[in-house]
Amino acid sequence: MSKSREFMVFSLASAFSAAALTLWQTLLPLYLDNLEFAAWQIGVGVSLTLNLSFLLAFPAGYLVDRIGWKRSALFALLLSLAAPLVLIFVTSFEEFLLVPVLAGLSSALFTQSSVKVLVRSGTRRRGLLYSSYILLSNIGRIVASYASGFIALLFSYQVLYACSAFSVIPALLLLTRSFKESSVVEESARVSAWKVMKMYLKDTRLKILVLTLFLHDFAVFVATPYLALYAKYIIGVDEVGVSLLSGTSSFTQMFFQLGSGWLADKIGGSLTLAMHFIGISAIYVAYSQVTSFLVALALYAAMGLIVTLDLPARRLLITKYAPEEYVGAINGFADSIVGVGTMLSAALGGYLWSISPSLPILAGGLLNLSTLPFIFYLKYRKIRLKAEEKGEHALEIGTVKYRGS
Repeated sequence: MSKSREFMVFSLASAFSAAALTLWQTLLPLYLDNLEFAAWQIGVGVSLTLNLSFLLAFPAGYLVDRIGWKRSALFALLLSLAAPLVLIFVTSFEEFLLVPVLAGLSSALFTQSSVKVLVRSGTRRRGLLYSSYILLSNIGRIVASYASGFIALLFSYQVLYACSAFSVIPALLLLTRSFKESSVVEESARVSAWKVMKMYLKDTRLKILVLTLFLHDFAVFVATPYLALYAKYIIGVDEVGVSLLSGTSSFTQMFFQLGSGWLADKIGGSLTLAMHFIGISAIYVAYSQVTSFLVALALYAAMGLIVTLDLPARRLLITKYAPEEYVGAINGFADSIVGVGTMLSAALGGYLWSISPSLPILAGGLLNLSTLPFIFYLKYRKIRLKAEEKGEHALEIGTVKYRGS
């Protein structure tokens, strides 16, 4: 199987997996609210579901580097099939905690596999290629987001979760078929966890990038678990309304994802991330004051555009900084550190929600601005390094000319 076809097979399988996860994750805050979970339990539960993949990213990246992306993706699909089936039988917060573990490990394996496949592609336009992968995943998310509210309202949450599990089957068939067609055995790397740690500690660029992303994800996930609850209690929408908001964001992402990948290749990952940080802050601050569904819909559409700037820029920077044989583990290590921030923010968001529903969203938007000095410093370092290299090159040319005379 050619590397371009390999990337396409992975992207299609990822699209089905994304649809399966989105079917049950879109309305998860409302479902947990129906189960009469406390506000802090909803915040922690949703944060774990969306972000445990970050904490599991390092072992997932290590596993991908050891056993290859195909086996990792197959295992991820089996986990994403199991998660909604377990959710059907959940009656308490303690029972629910298994669901984020299944979904988190599945997402972590897919994310780290995507970085591995991206590097294996050998292309220099990695931002654009990664955006094409995200585009296919977003198509799956769009269909699932719009469908989730109608399925839950017309039938039940249990039917919704069964549909989610069945959505994984086409991806399983696609991936297992690719195993049979491929004549190339994927090599396993001898990855040293200690070497990954040393590479990270020695690279100032990686440390600055990870600190920036830590602050960003901490700020964003103070607010994220409460966006749907805010729509329910303040804006006054039901399951269909929440699914329309989420689907509109995914729909906008589909239109702008390739353009954002091109932009990251054009202006660099640092500036692209800076645009993302500023945009997210502005949208969250505005959303915290909204009471109209149409205004909320417009903000979700804008959010879809801004979100497309994030992942291509992150992966572009990581794949530039890390060697191919360690890219999965290093990317996973970085994601794991970032994931710690998202876990810490859940408790803060729950506390702020108990004071006022708008507070976690407003605070998330304002805290996110703390990322800007660091991301601009990362860009400054790159410009300074280029200037120094040009100066050294000019000095070498002058020395050669002097000797020649």
